[in-house]
Amino acid sequence: MVKVMFYNKCRYSHGYSVKFSDLEEYILPNYSSVQRDSKCLAKYKDGLWYSAVVENCLDNQKYCIKYVNSGDINTLAAHEILPLEDLSISDDEDDSSSSYSCDDTVYQAEVLNTSPNEIKYEAVPAISAIGSWEQHTKGIGSKLMAKMGYVWGQGLGKDSNGRIDPVEAIVLPKGKSLDKCVEIREMAGLKSVEERFSSEQKKEQQRSKNIEVNQNPESSVFAFLNKNISRSNDSSSSKNKEVFHKRSIAEISDSNGAPSKSQARDLNFEMYSVGEAIKKTRKEICRLNQSVNRNAERNEAACCLLRQKMTTQSQLLRSLEAKERKISGQIERRRSDRALF
Repeated sequence: MVKVMFYNKCRYSHGYSVKFSDLEEYILPNYSSVQRDSKCLAKYKDGLWYSAVVENCLDNQKYCIKYVNSGDINTLAAHEILPLEDLSISDDEDDSSSSYSCDDTVYQAEVLNTSPNEIKYEAVPAISAIGSWEQHTKGIGSKLMAKMGYVWGQGLGKDSNGRIDPVEAIVLPKGKSLDKCVEIREMAGLKSVEERFSSEQKKEQQRSKNIEVNQNPESSVFAFLNKNISRSNDSSSSKNKEVFHKRSIAEISDSNGAPSKSQARDLNFEMYSVGEAIKKTRKEICRLNQSVNRNAERNEAACCLLRQKMTTQSQLLRSLEAKERKISGQIERRRSDRALF
């Protein structure tokens, strides 16, 4: 007998009162039915009895058993174990068990799991396959599980009756309590990491398609130039916009009169803006190239998106370089015209 330290607050069951008429006759345990993997109650070194499994039957009425909870292995005599193979639960016990606490019910289900009313936990078919996320990694998790004896398609655990559906990783909002996170998940729903990755990938692919189909490199160049002009020269922004909207480079080159100072100044400023845009585009291409080399073996999907961005930036760079050559030729012609006048 072990003294109870927590009295009424103890989470374990210490028995309950029954009527004398409900008691059944004591039946001597049948040790002849004890064999390997048989369920039993075994006496532990603290004097209490715990559920265990018979690992091996030895000579001289001794058994090698393994405790279920602690995993310890010990050799006990026959009088120190109680076989559970022949025990059954009567109807009266089933009726009275509904009034027990939750902990008592779990304990009885664990000990008397060989009765006709045996509780079995069947594995539910998986929503997504275990290890599907490893298409984005090197798959070290699957390799370690295979070395430990896991068979794909079966549940986890010794008897393959564990969970099949993988645990989803969910990104919770920053700085929120667990109660608030549960409330948000029930009301709005929080996406798992795989769902968020898939949605971001679809958005990025759609964005790349829009850039390739709808974007006009020539209009993007002028939009970039107009934006830089408005930032660098606020005092003459209205004048510069009027020049870019009403005059084209072809009109400037076809002028027959003497070149004006305002036109030359506009061309020089445009030449400078295009040169800055070329420098920025080259830096962006260099950065994208480094990202592709860094993610070449880790994330193929991200590499495809980065290569698409590099193609778009390369087209923009070629357009800017052609624009720069065209403006440079116009400046040279203006210099030659200035020498004539």
